[in-house]
Amino acid sequence: MIKRLFIIVIGLLIAIPCIYAQKPKKQMYTPAAPVQEKYKVDTRIDNMSYWRRMASLGLVPVAPDVKPPQAKYTGSQLTGRSVTSEDSPDVPVTTETSTQSENSIFVSPLNNQNLLQSNNSTPWPVSGIYGANDFLSTDAGASWGGEIQGAGGENSGDPTTAIGLNGWYYVGYIHSSGGQGISYSTDQGQNWTPVLVAPSPGGWGTLLDKNHMWIDNSPTSPYEGNLYDAWTDFGGSNDTEIEISRSTNEGLNWSPAVNISSAINAGSHNQGVNINTGPDGEVYVIWAVYDGWPTDETAIAMAKSLDGGATYQTATRIISDIRGIRTTGVSKSMRVNSFPTMTVDISNSANRGTLYITWANVGVPGINTGNDIDIYMSKSTDQGDTWSAPVQVNESTPGQGKQHYFPWITSDPANGNLSVIYYDDRNVASNQCEAYVSNSTDGGASWEDMKVSDVSFTPQSIPGLADMYFGDYLAISARDRWVFPAWTDNRSGYAMTYVSPFQTGPPPNQPYVIYNNNVLNDASGNNNGLLDFGESVQFDVTMENIGDLPATAVEVILTTDSPYATITDNTEQFGDFAVGEVKTMPLAYAVDVDAAIPDGESIVFTLTATDAVDSTFISNFLIEAHAPALMAGSITIDDAAGNGNGRLDAGETATLKISTYNPG
Repeated sequence: MIKRLFIIVIGLLIAIPCIYAQKPKKQMYTPAAPVQEKYKVDTRIDNMSYWRRMASLGLVPVAPDVKPPQAKYTGSQLTGRSVTSEDSPDVPVTTETSTQSENSIFVSPLNNQNLLQSNNSTPWPVSGIYGANDFLSTDAGASWGGEIQGAGGENSGDPTTAIGLNGWYYVGYIHSSGGQGISYSTDQGQNWTPVLVAPSPGGWGTLLDKNHMWIDNSPTSPYEGNLYDAWTDFGGSNDTEIEISRSTNEGLNWSPAVNISSAINAGSHNQGVNINTGPDGEVYVIWAVYDGWPTDETAIAMAKSLDGGATYQTATRIISDIRGIRTTGVSKSMRVNSFPTMTVDISNSANRGTLYITWANVGVPGINTGNDIDIYMSKSTDQGDTWSAPVQVNESTPGQGKQHYFPWITSDPANGNLSVIYYDDRNVASNQCEAYVSNSTDGGASWEDMKVSDVSFTPQSIPGLADMYFGDYLAISARDRWVFPAWTDNRSGYAMTYVSPFQTGPPPNQPYVIYNNNVLNDASGNNNGLLDFGESVQFDVTMENIGDLPATAVEVILTTDSPYATITDNTEQFGDFAVGEVKTMPLAYAVDVDAAIPDGESIVFTLTATDAVDSTFISNFLIEAHAPALMAGSITIDDAAGNGNGRLDAGETATLKISTYNPG
């Protein structure tokens, strides 16, 4: 009996693998293999987790493990009349080995030193996805705590943040199921509770994508504290449309999602939603319209609610005839988009209630041609019924083929000042960029640019994630003159988030004398009006009192940290300034330029103004230096004394002719 049982067991051990081998096995799809229609990649979806899943299935390439080129330190000093911070070193939000991309940041309405920052986070090297995490600062971004893991647990990323007047912190994200979720914290981010906002549409490749969450923090709003969460439904009952849900009880419960975009009749889909609220609780929701696919963005649409999100008016195309960059792309190794961003002035300024929208456009909107990508802004003073002609935000000269993209705009709730963050390549090679911020203190009538990143860097795919992924948006938030831009760069060798806090000016109830303009005088050199190598130059300098009180007996001292500039006359007496007075001192300062200065080197000069009561006002300005930059070109081998074949052969005596050129 035992022998017979033993023979049966042996037989089964042999038979089972044979039977299993006959079963059809589930195959992993690869790009070279035919893929069933239902399993094809939906290239409209713009979510990191979705694309990593597609890469893990072999449906799209995985970004290779390639170390990025070394970043170049370009300085942390800030230049501009709109800021009172003269220096703002970049601060990483974590020192833990991880990657961060797609940033969101929010300043507490109760204390502008308290910040909540979230980004798409992964281990490094990439072995999984944590999702939208939580980083916390209580000292205006000088230091950070928090965690690289997802807020309230792992999720599928696409972070968005908010802090309410109740002191609660919120992080929104795509739920791990493909639906929408948020996590809230009642103790400033120490503990998090996750909440499902909307379930997944269900099925292969379906997703509630590219979400944005916002909170009504206007003290005059009857709906103060309402939370709004919106997204694009891919694959559900409202396929390709914008859906929105609201919470009227601090995020604990959420209303059923409603479709607010169907009247747009997009040729392909609606995507890149952005929400903001007005001073009286108006809810404004905007997004990009795709009238074909694959194409660039063709219009910006909006739906609004005047009853706290209970109902929405019919959506309309508010800005038409644009050309975004979704398929045109940039000269960097990363995917891009022109999802619009919006802010509403809820301050008591003259622009209270004004809506502002920004986006990246190929050429001038309406013409939509050329090799420039610039940031444009349009505003509305009548609750979005009419919109101004688009104006360029970045100050770069058109026609130079420069690229500025991924704008995010914020309005300071205390004073209405505007700030826009974006990537910018005006000073670097076409495959590199820096982070810039443009500020406006006059409701977007004029703008002033300044570099905020301490380095120039080379964006490239994050190894281990889907190819071309380096994040899809940047972040900025402001309150009571403090501004907090946040972005991703790879200076450390992998993608990380940095914040560069600064303060705008002027402070109230005091004078504020700062730099306005300069004119370079190089009559003792080549007299071309430029700062050239080996020259001795002088500056006419203009100062302006932008404060609300007069200044007396103002002395201004010029300094620089540059090793290529020696200041030979550094002090000038400017005297008294009335409020708003602009004063120019001719030949105020003198500088010797080193003969070895590199071509294109930017020298930052600092002006320290001191008045009769020892109030000090510091401002910076920047001048680009010019010098030869000899480069080697082609090499020609003259071997006429040998076999004359134009190659350097064994035993030959030849002349090498090397052409040189000077791009400096």
